[in-house]
Amino acid sequence: MYRIAVISDQALPAALVDGTATISAWCFQGMAAAPRVNTDAAPVFATVDALLAEEKKPDLVVIQTRTGYHAEYAIKAFQAGCPVLCNGPLCLTGSAAWQILETARYTGQPFQVQQADLHFWREAGAALGDVSSFHAWARGTDGSAGERFPDGGRLYTVFYPLVEALSALLGPVETVSGSLSETSPEGLETGGNARIGLPGGGTGYLDWSALASDVPPGFSIEVDGANGSLRVDGTFDGDRLSLSNVETIGFDGSDPAPGPGAEELLHRALRGELVPEWAPFPALRAVEWIDRIYSRLRQGS
Repeated sequence: MYRIAVISDQALPAALVDGTATISAWCFQGMAAAPRVNTDAAPVFATVDALLAEEKKPDLVVIQTRTGYHAEYAIKAFQAGCPVLCNGPLCLTGSAAWQILETARYTGQPFQVQQADLHFWREAGAALGDVSSFHAWARGTDGSAGERFPDGGRLYTVFYPLVEALSALLGPVETVSGSLSETSPEGLETGGNARIGLPGGGTGYLDWSALASDVPPGFSIEVDGANGSLRVDGTFDGDRLSLSNVETIGFDGSDPAPGPGAEELLHRALRGELVPEWAPFPALRAVEWIDRIYSRLRQGS
């Protein structure tokens, strides 16, 4: 039997509670009210340390937590000799993300991160060539903060799918300047704007607001590159982007055909498969994007 241990402090995906996967252990550390699970089939441990101290180790540790806690839990699981699957965002800082990946490499344990399908954005980035300029914006509503991450921001929550796309499309961030708006009652900035420099010399702008009044909630990306240009418009659909318009000049591009859904990929991972779409490095790059932006903008606030 493929033994799966679940560490969680938030609502669980259906595949973890509907009998799709065989759960051998639960841990709801940090969760005020644990969900109802079959404790006869699998014990509930009070702490992650207690779960991992069991003599018979799980074949996979599934971590479904707010981003700030992934590093501690994942590293402990790797050191206990367990593969790990976690939800995104990977964590709060680039340094913590690298620590997770380095521990996985050192211990030789497989590591996967649930994330959006980024194939379209990588292909578009390669087709565009060196980027000279870009502008991306995101609009939400006051009630669209998403899960509150410790010391996080809206780029980790409702707008995270846009950052995933930008990091795959544009590559790493080199320089950042700009500002954050005032803090909302739940402790997140209401918006921000950033001027971003890319390693190849291109520059662009990212602005976001959770108090959208000028345009409906959604996003837009415009990019000019050496080989052409790209414009994409759409909306936020949970943990992914829903594209409503794709325009390209200079290269053949179109609205990408949908790949395997997140639920199908999760089922494969819970059967013990390594899912190529969930390799950890793209998730690391997205965290580095956000970490660089917030680190620079909070210094100036």
